[in-house]
Amino acid sequence: MGRSVNNLQHLQSDLETSGESSSFIEFGPDFKMGVREYTHQLLAHKMLGPRLLITELKQSVVKYPMSYVWWVLEPTLLALVYLFLVLILGRGSSDIPVPFYVFIVISIFSWYWTSHNITSSLGLLNKYSSLITQIKFPNLILVGVSFAYSVFFFLISYIIVIVLLIANGQYPSIIWFFWPLVFFVQSLFTLAVSIWCILLGLYAPDMQKMVPFLIRLWMYSTPVIYDITCLTDKLPPHIMELYYKINLLAPIIISYRDILIFNSVPDLSQLTWVTIVSFFILVGGLLLFIRNEDRFTRYL
Repeated sequence: MGRSVNNLQHLQSDLETSGESSSFIEFGPDFKMGVREYTHQLLAHKMLGPRLLITELKQSVVKYPMSYVWWVLEPTLLALVYLFLVLILGRGSSDIPVPFYVFIVISIFSWYWTSHNITSSLGLLNKYSSLITQIKFPNLILVGVSFAYSVFFFLISYIIVIVLLIANGQYPSIIWFFWPLVFFVQSLFTLAVSIWCILLGLYAPDMQKMVPFLIRLWMYSTPVIYDITCLTDKLPPHIMELYYKINLLAPIIISYRDILIFNSVPDLSQLTWVTIVSFFILVGGLLLFIRNEDRFTRYL
């Protein structure tokens, strides 16, 4: 996610000098401009997003040279911690064709990306408060920059997952072509939830202390550090069907395992459900974001 906006003062000066923000029209509380006008403003500021993203990536190297390593190291360490707990307090599943630590790493890396996006999104607008309060531009660009930044690091960090799979005899197959589909569904879901968390972090900042606990509870209720059979063996089918419809991240985690570990086609019906629900959550969040954008400066 984005670093402190105090390091973006030079970009702010460039925007003011170039007049890139001069054509921006303020949003009224009655949302008179509509989505079409907002789209026009996004296109008018189309260069702001790439410039911010490049600035963020450069600062990651210059000011935080370990950031690239940390995106791989942090989920790896989490995987080791949970692997230890599972092996000591319980036992890993014996029905998987790879060592259990590979099973855990795949799940943790996928889970970490979504959870990290959600927690980071809570303070996104405050990180860019200087830019928002001094320059008029569609703030939705900041959401895109932050999300693209996290996608870049997620794809880099996922290399370690591929290496572990190949090292344990799981070689790429035609089934792996379903991986981009699952990643797209997860991206849609993650972005949808993050939009709402951005607004939550702005209007209810105290929730930032509670969200990490809710996310931890969410993780334990999702088959991240255990196999889904731990639930299917104990719960009746109608309860599991309801579980998949409520916990939208569960089908995503399971799909990654189906593709990379079991070399099987994921449940497309479950992924379709997640896609549909995520789409409506995203649309609702975007409309609410745009509708209230002109009020953001009051809370920064």
